[in-house]
Amino acid sequence: MEVAIRNFSDWEISLLKSTIVPPTATEDEIKLFIMICKKYNLDPFSKEIVMTKYQTKDGYKTNFITTRDGYLKIAMQDPGFDGIISFVVKEGDEFEIDAGSLQVKHKFGSKRGEIIGAWAMARHRNRPPVIVFVDFKEYVQNTPVWRQYPSAMIQKVAEVSALRRQFNISGLVAREEIGEVEIEHKVVEEKKSHSEDQSGKTEELEERITDKQLKMIHALINEYARITDSPRDEIVNEIKEEYGVEHSTDLSKEQASRLINELQTKIYEANIQRK
Repeated sequence: MEVAIRNFSDWEISLLKSTIVPPTATEDEIKLFIMICKKYNLDPFSKEIVMTKYQTKDGYKTNFITTRDGYLKIAMQDPGFDGIISFVVKEGDEFEIDAGSLQVKHKFGSKRGEIIGAWAMARHRNRPPVIVFVDFKEYVQNTPVWRQYPSAMIQKVAEVSALRRQFNISGLVAREEIGEVEIEHKVVEEKKSHSEDQSGKTEELEERITDKQLKMIHALINEYARITDSPRDEIVNEIKEEYGVEHSTDLSKEQASRLINELQTKIYEANIQRK
């Protein structure tokens, strides 16, 4: 089966820059993001893949993030894809992986306890199967979606690991494997005024929200309202109350970065709950 390459028009690239990629993304990073989208035939406009850029102690870090469904879409484009099977292992189960014969023996216990981990087997018609086991304690996160759906999340982590190895998927990070990444982690450069106020103190001017951030916030609010069937005005009013502003243009650049992160996290969790 021949897969059509995902191409981007000039208009789509312009929209990508104004609404999808982080405001601090460089032209080279955007080009690399588009290249990854094309390579794996993932659609950034439907959130099959996102770019994040955040600050660490060593500087900025950029990730291209997809989900288990994104990995599965990539694998299914391979003519040799022969399915994937996975299960959650709990206390009380009989579980064994025979590495020599590439066999898994897993029988549910009559009384199943806490989650131990999950296993997955990704099969290819022309290669041996890839079997992985992931330990729950190594991946569990203290987030709402992990607290509510721990079995589903650890199972997806196992599937991602097996698909990545079987189909040689590189350059991507799985959303299920990482914590809550800040899209823009304190990307504010504070400007200090040299003028003195009446009390003799130096007045600090906070950098305001950028046009890119403003467009992205409006797009994310619309998307969140759509997938949750929530009135847009209610979402906007909640944001105003939380951030203490009358209009979105009153947000600082730092507040806008935090809001973008919060909205993308809410959209991601809402999509998980719908599945």
